[in-house]
Amino acid sequence: GRGQSSWRGRYYRLEEVQQHNKSRSTWIILHHRIYDVTKFLDEVGVRGG
Repeated sequence: GRGQSSWRGRYYRLEEVQQHNKSRSTWIILHHRIYDVTKFLDEVGVRGG
Protein backbone atom coordinates (compact mmCIF):
# COMPACT_ATOMS: atom_id res chain seq x y z
CA GLY A 1 0.00 0.00 0.00
CA ARG A 2 0.83 3.62 0.00
CA GLY A 3 3.61 4.73 2.32
CA GLN A 4 5.09 1.27 2.68
CA SER A 5 8.68 0.64 1.73
CA SER A 6 9.39 -1.77 -1.10
CA TRP A 7 13.06 -2.12 -0.09
CA ARG A 8 14.22 -5.70 -0.33
CA GLY A 9 17.84 -5.35 0.68
CA ARG A 10 19.91 -7.42 3.03
CA TYR A 11 20.94 -6.67 6.57
CA TYR A 12 24.59 -7.17 7.53
CA ARG A 13 26.08 -7.63 10.97
CA LEU A 14 28.94 -5.29 11.84
CA GLU A 15 31.24 -8.31 12.06
CA GLU A 16 30.49 -9.13 8.40
CA VAL A 17 31.35 -5.62 7.24
CA GLN A 18 34.54 -5.60 9.32
CA GLN A 19 35.80 -8.61 7.35
CA HIS A 20 35.87 -6.44 4.19
CA ASN A 21 38.82 -4.27 5.17
CA LYS A 22 41.40 -5.71 2.79
CA SER A 23 42.68 -4.30 -0.49
CA ARG A 24 40.82 -6.99 -2.44
CA SER A 25 37.51 -6.11 -0.75
CA THR A 26 36.82 -2.79 0.96
CA TRP A 27 33.43 -1.83 2.36
CA ILE A 28 32.46 1.31 4.26
CA ILE A 29 29.41 2.29 6.30
CA LEU A 30 28.02 5.77 5.64
CA HIS A 31 24.70 7.01 7.03
CA HIS A 32 23.60 3.46 7.96
CA ARG A 33 24.26 2.14 4.44
CA ILE A 34 27.01 -0.19 3.31
CA TYR A 35 29.07 0.57 0.21
CA ASP A 36 31.59 -1.66 -1.56
CA VAL A 37 34.28 0.84 -2.57
CA THR A 38 36.81 -1.71 -3.83
CA LYS A 39 36.58 -0.76 -7.52
CA PHE A 40 36.48 2.95 -6.74
CA LEU A 41 39.72 2.80 -4.74
CA ASP A 42 41.40 0.87 -7.55
CA GLU A 43 40.22 3.38 -10.17
CA VAL A 44 41.42 6.46 -8.33
CA GLY A 45 44.72 4.83 -7.43
CA VAL A 46 44.41 5.22 -3.68
CA ARG A 47 46.25 1.98 -3.09
CA GLY A 48 48.59 -0.30 -4.92
CA GLY A 49 47.94 -3.76 -6.29
